[in-house]
Amino acid sequence: MKVSALLPLAFATVAYGHTIFQKVSVNGVDQGQLKGVRAPSSDYPIENVNDADFACNKNIQFKDNNIINIPAGARVGAWWGHVIGGPQVANDPDHPIAKSHKGPTMVYLAKVDNAANANARGLRWFKIAEDGLDNGSAYSQGGAQFYMECAQINVTGGGSSTGTDFVNFPGAYTANHPGVTINIYSNSVPNNAGRPYSIPGPPVLRCPAGGAQPAPTMAPAPTSTAAPVPSQPANGAALYVRSTSGTGWGVVKEPRLSEHIDSSAMWFPVNTRLGLLAIASAGFFLSSVEAKLYNNLDEFASSTDASSQYDFVIIGGGTAGSVVASRLTENSRHRVLLIEAGPNNEGILEIQVPGLLTTIPNTYDWNFTTIPQASVNGRSLPYQRGFVLGGSSAVNSLSYFRGSKDDYNLWGRVSGDSRTWSWDSLLPYMFKTEKWTPPVGGRDATGQYDPRFHGKNGPIGVSLTWSGPDDFDRRSTQNTQVQPEFKEILDVNAGRPIGLAWTQWTIGGGERNSAASGYLPTSTRQRPNLTIIVNAQVRRVLPTSRKHGGKLNMRTVEIGSRYSATALNVTAKKEVVLSAGTFGSPHLLLNSGIGEKAHLDSVGVPTIHNLPNVGKGMTDHPAAFLMWSMNATDTPVDVDAALAQWRADRTGPMAENYGIGRRFLWSRLPNNSSLLRRYGDPSSGPNSPHLEFTVGKAGSLVAALVALVTPFSRGSIKLASNNPFDAPLIDPNYFSHPFDVEALAEGVRIAQRWYSGPVWDGQITGYFGPDPNNATALKDSTVVWLHPVGTASMSARDGVVDKALKVKGLDGLRIVDASVIPYVPTAHTQAPTYILAERGADLIRASW
Repeated sequence: MKVSALLPLAFATVAYGHTIFQKVSVNGVDQGQLKGVRAPSSDYPIENVNDADFACNKNIQFKDNNIINIPAGARVGAWWGHVIGGPQVANDPDHPIAKSHKGPTMVYLAKVDNAANANARGLRWFKIAEDGLDNGSAYSQGGAQFYMECAQINVTGGGSSTGTDFVNFPGAYTANHPGVTINIYSNSVPNNAGRPYSIPGPPVLRCPAGGAQPAPTMAPAPTSTAAPVPSQPANGAALYVRSTSGTGWGVVKEPRLSEHIDSSAMWFPVNTRLGLLAIASAGFFLSSVEAKLYNNLDEFASSTDASSQYDFVIIGGGTAGSVVASRLTENSRHRVLLIEAGPNNEGILEIQVPGLLTTIPNTYDWNFTTIPQASVNGRSLPYQRGFVLGGSSAVNSLSYFRGSKDDYNLWGRVSGDSRTWSWDSLLPYMFKTEKWTPPVGGRDATGQYDPRFHGKNGPIGVSLTWSGPDDFDRRSTQNTQVQPEFKEILDVNAGRPIGLAWTQWTIGGGERNSAASGYLPTSTRQRPNLTIIVNAQVRRVLPTSRKHGGKLNMRTVEIGSRYSATALNVTAKKEVVLSAGTFGSPHLLLNSGIGEKAHLDSVGVPTIHNLPNVGKGMTDHPAAFLMWSMNATDTPVDVDAALAQWRADRTGPMAENYGIGRRFLWSRLPNNSSLLRRYGDPSSGPNSPHLEFTVGKAGSLVAALVALVTPFSRGSIKLASNNPFDAPLIDPNYFSHPFDVEALAEGVRIAQRWYSGPVWDGQITGYFGPDPNNATALKDSTVVWLHPVGTASMSARDGVVDKALKVKGLDGLRIVDASVIPYVPTAHTQAPTYILAERGADLIRASW
């Protein structure tokens, strides 16, 4: 694993302990104290590692460029700490850590798996800190409470962790403290090399539970060979808050990372099952956390839930899997286990704030790349996919486009079931997933959407931008009035998206609405019949039994982790639902021996079910990047001010995707087009556009993208090896059909005609390219549009699943995600995936 992959896991456990990454040990050798960015000058600590003030390259001071080289097979340990406790002096701010607080340090030791595997090569970034305990000002390097740095980890080669590695970290309290010796590869409590262990520093405070009680009383520091955790209270860590009257302490529920915690409150959890050893100091109580969301496989494996029976096991907590888990657990008789490979989504500011979407760390990305694409001049293209609960809905650009009614009618024709799959039959599910909300800030959006085509009570907020039309938008409207080729439409999601329309976004109340935040809010996670594991990956689906007639019953999943050697099998009583996405679902089927035998033989995977179409038929939208010069002034966003405004009332530039324009244009090639005469029409019908154009926004440069939304080309997903943790071979096979590059060139010409209209006279001053008549330049400008579908297609004839989304020739296994969509819709696939998942959940419920 890459070292950075541990961070969200660890920080989620100690979110309000002000914990920060500080040191790294490679094969037992301390790599030294690292330094970097100072904390805010307010002296307030960074309470959330996703705080903007923790961002790399912000307020750089004392920056060094230390690179830690981790060779293949290296064993990596981590140590981090923070200052807490100590007396306040007069006029100190009333918060837990003031600049005069130079008390003892709380120290954490982390169990870290091997960082140097085949999936973690290259430079990786993570955040570390220097903890200054010197008697200096908080504004000096040595005396600062927190320093942050973007240090580089250079992972070279592959390898795996074996054996044990005892690392001795120096004492954190006094010069003669013996330090702590811990086996960083063991889930058991540290034995400290057989020495009794006592907590250095002052004794531990034990806070009583209940309402108004006396102030916390002192408890003696434990001395034992077990983890230094007092035995009471027995159930979980608590948030202790000083009462408003100042006469006692009360206990409230476990907070979510996104909740505001008053500065007088203290949150003190530690979870030893994560391999973290907490050393309490300054008189605070620590205890283990129990929850229905397990932060890794080790946590789950050591819980009673691991031996429980589940009716449904859902693989993948992304856009579709979150929907299915939420809907199935509405029936209290259905017990569901949801398994997500990435971390929890909660408390990640960049995911929550729409305007920070370009700053989302690659920790929450699978970091895929395509194989070299011969038709895009041999380039390998990066391919973002969400690696977090909520999947790509948590990291995408937030646009919400359903596509045309013809797209959904095509699903019915291909599946042989137009009663289940058609625009009319799916329209109720479109409404069911959506909660239309007015733009934040209260502006009047009349005339920018059609309320007849929107739901009001669904879990996913959909809205228009906080900011209203400007001169650029008004010129765009005027352009449709003077150029007959272009028309304005009222609502892009009414079934015929051809023309200029206002973009709709998955934003509600100024916040990103992902599948996780919408379908798996706190109230859903608290259902007793739902269990969630994050940071755990299903290796393969296994046969549970063979029914009469020879069909395999595939209801057992083998769960593993990149972060530990733990593995276990779970068998569903009713069904396994595969929702790992267009790349993950075929990848898992192939690793399970379900696919084309010749391909499986080539990588050494035994075939248990020959299903030739697994991984085939991938379609995606290729796009070209265009740019014009404009006679306009750039108006950059003051990020700090905008973020402060967002925090205050969820309005301002941060409440929208401010980096892109408010409008999109969709165009359909005319019926007499030479391209259609020569190659035929790849679209789903006359209501479908062929091309999509991001109109852009005013500035000295106007950047835009043109995408072909009806390609003929088909790609594939294949195995690179028989290791389930190796990334798949992703081959979109762009421009393998001649129609595609010629149609994309026509899209560039349409964009050029758009900006040649008279309303742009004196505004648009030049075009930088690419030249639509230069195929090489066009291919050089091609980027992925990130809308893959079709790798486990539903079909009445061939395909991978039938009209009920059941895997053909097998029992107990269903696929509900974008991989079953037979042809890429003229949409951004977030909305179609929600619609499909809602329908799929109903199909499952109807079976049981």
